[in-house]
Amino acid sequence: MASSAASADSKPFAVLFVCLGNICRSPAAEAVFRDLVSKKCLDAHFKIDSAGTIGYHEGNRADSRMIAAARRRGIEVTSISRPIRASDFRDFDLILAMDLQNKDDILAAYQRWKVKEQLPEDAAKKVKLMCSYCKRHKETEVPDPYYGGPKGFEKVLDLLEDACSSLLNCIVSEDSHISKMALWHTEVDGNFKTSGDIQYLVEALEGDVLGWHNFFFTTLNLKLPSLASTVCLFHPNTYYVIVITS
Repeated sequence: MASSAASADSKPFAVLFVCLGNICRSPAAEAVFRDLVSKKCLDAHFKIDSAGTIGYHEGNRADSRMIAAARRRGIEVTSISRPIRASDFRDFDLILAMDLQNKDDILAAYQRWKVKEQLPEDAAKKVKLMCSYCKRHKETEVPDPYYGGPKGFEKVLDLLEDACSSLLNCIVSEDSHISKMALWHTEVDGNFKTSGDIQYLVEALEGDVLGWHNFFFTTLNLKLPSLASTVCLFHPNTYYVIVITS
């Protein structure tokens, strides 16, 4: 993982994705990882960003072909290109390079900057290859799709979805605070407003959360015993129950 994990008390775990220009691979990686984190309602526990080893495209949106390919998978790429900076070695717990050249450039930048700025001595250990987290693919690098056709962008997304899923599982398993969060997500035809509605939901979910205790619906200030302590969030047409284990 990273050499210095985020504080279990309050600091989000910070992940930075890096490619050459920050318009294809790394913004897609940021978007894929952000989407996975959001689906598990763990947004508050992560800081997610992307950058490039050069600043040629600084201020630009991601490549329109990558935006379109990701959108077809239900993923929105919204980041704005920026170059990597010295402070990233202080601010991020994990820096993921898309290929070996990116990794070498990141480490070279660290060596230059640490002469002028006070940076963590072990910051180089934070730099990993994106594909080192892949489980279903054997590639060691995420190829740059910029000069290729549509299949290149799809291949990048295949690799990123694989690596990001494994990455999230790895962080969750190693971070004691994040690992205490579990999510039950139930689609409903409207918001719950009465205790009867809440009781119905509890009965529907009981098979999933049996064995937990002290189930609090803080939004309604309603306590139902024998389940788990929870934070409850309302969303239009969707009800999220985040269960915090002891």
